Amino acid sequence: MAKGAIVGKTKRIRWVKEGLFKKRKEEIEAYTYREIWPEATLAQAYEEIHHRIKKFRENADFGMTMYGMDHTHTPDFESEWRKDGNRTVEIPRIAKTPKDALLYHLLFQLAVTHLLHRGMPGGSIERDALGEMSGKMLDKFAVEREAHVIEDEYANDETEMPNRGRILKDFDAFAKDENLEKMAEELYPELLATTRIRGITEEDVEYALKKARDFAKKIVTEELEGKVKTHHLDSNPMLVSAVHNEDLIKFLAGLREGERKEKPELHKGKKPVSENITLETHKLLGILSGLKFAGYSHKAVERAVEELDARVDELMKEKNLELLGLYLGFQRLLEKRDFEGAEEFLRGLS
Repeated sequence: MAKGAIVGKTKRIRWVKEGLFKKRKEEIEAYTYREIWPEATLAQAYEEIHHRIKKFRENADFGMTMYGMDHTHTPDFESEWRKDGNRTVEIPRIAKTPKDALLYHLLFQLAVTHLLHRGMPGGSIERDALGEMSGKMLDKFAVEREAHVIEDEYANDETEMPNRGRILKDFDAFAKDENLEKMAEELYPELLATTRIRGITEEDVEYALKKARDFAKKIVTEELEGKVKTHHLDSNPMLVSAVHNEDLIKFLAGLREGERKEKPELHKGKKPVSENITLETHKLLGILSGLKFAGYSHKAVERAVEELDARVDELMKEKNLELLGLYLGFQRLLEKRDFEGAEEFLRGLS
């Protein structure tokens, strides 16, 4: 996805080897960019969004809301060839303005969440798969050119050298109907392969992209008055008010204009989960999402396990065997660093 937005320019000097004994001095111009954080997009409010979605789709899967809102912040890596062998690198995609960076994020968050709830994904979705899928679409339909880029926090650090990056088109140029229609043709089979989703068509994907574009622009216009500043890429509390838009929530629930609230029956053989378990499961999914954003660092996981220890002690005193089993199971998987297993465990109960 869009890693961030251009906020300035800088220069660096590097020496390029020529032959055995000569070097040539070369000046590099690079764009400085500010990374866009989850707190600056609707990912900051996915729990509240899911609570509102359930008003229109009562058996909505919390995992689908979390994936749709959260996947935009998954880094997309690719292999590049170097003389010393292959290496895996992130080649960031950078929007020209903070406003465009936010619009690119909102477009994919809204469209994918709509489609995941409208269809029926066949089992769990592989970690990072939706981020890779979105990145592939941007590379084909949104990238304007390649350039040297460097995060703005290193702009004045001469020891940090720029990396290769991809500059995205102006959002309005990218999000024209004809371009979204072409992207829908490519995105549909990718979505099927990534999520094994059933019950949606290519026309559903096209509708989702166009409607998500319109909602994204409406959100930016109404909640931010069309003026997205650099600091909005770090935190964007005004954006949360967008979740009070009932039409937006209906769309995220997988409904089209004019479609009525759905009340699907529980799958046969599936035992209903208590509301208490569901609520606690959502909290644990939130913890797991936080660990993901922290890169599953040893310190973050250790802190989470300590907090779970304290909660387990409370539940033992309360003799709450139902929640005790949930917390002990989750804690055990974290201690084993089986994060994928932990997610599947929780999603099976949400």
